[in-house]
Amino acid sequence: MSFTLRFAVVGDLHWTQNNVSVSPGDYEARISALITALEAENTADGLDFIVFNGDLIHDDPNDLSDLKTVLDELTVPYYVVYGNHDRATDSAWSTIWGYARSHSFEFGNYAIICPATSNTDGDYLAVDTTWLQNQIDSFSAKTGIFIICHIQQDNMYASGVNAPAVRTIFENTTNLKGVFYSHNHNENHVYHVDAGDVKYCFTGHCAHWGLNYYSYRIVEIT
Repeated sequence: MSFTLRFAVVGDLHWTQNNVSVSPGDYEARISALITALEAENTADGLDFIVFNGDLIHDDPNDLSDLKTVLDELTVPYYVVYGNHDRATDSAWSTIWGYARSHSFEFGNYAIICPATSNTDGDYLAVDTTWLQNQIDSFSAKTGIFIICHIQQDNMYASGVNAPAVRTIFENTTNLKGVFYSHNHNENHVYHVDAGDVKYCFTGHCAHWGLNYYSYRIVEIT
């Protein structure tokens, strides 16, 4: 099958924190297995890019550089999203990854918007609506927009933040194809909201607690 766009969204690596229930439990073996799986996805059907959706590490920003060295082994371009356990300042984050904690990028006729939903204290935050609307407006001519942020912008779960103004922007964005959340390691599903025809997609986890399997989500446009 030929794909116009095919990418992966991976949540919650928690590099340096070991797992006690899912194999492999050691964080280095866990990421090695993940990289092997993603490379297999690329070999089989191609991946245009990968997005690691927050909680890349576990509370010590000094670990980000080591993780980057590991992720740089990927042959597929990748991007990272800021999560509540990443804790780096915007300056430190930009120095390591080359872009701000809230950022976006383009791939052909599609745009991917990656807002930060936390800070150096690990607080759960609503997306900055001014920044978000400006980004969406700048990509209004695109065929589709994907929004990938770590913490869900509703209170469906206690781990979310109730942000009705953010959800209103989602619902009013006519070329929005999907919103992706991680953070909640127990959720790996898609739910649909009639208002604005918005699809919200969870990713599961590659971490130390939650569902009894590791997972990532593949997005395909044919």
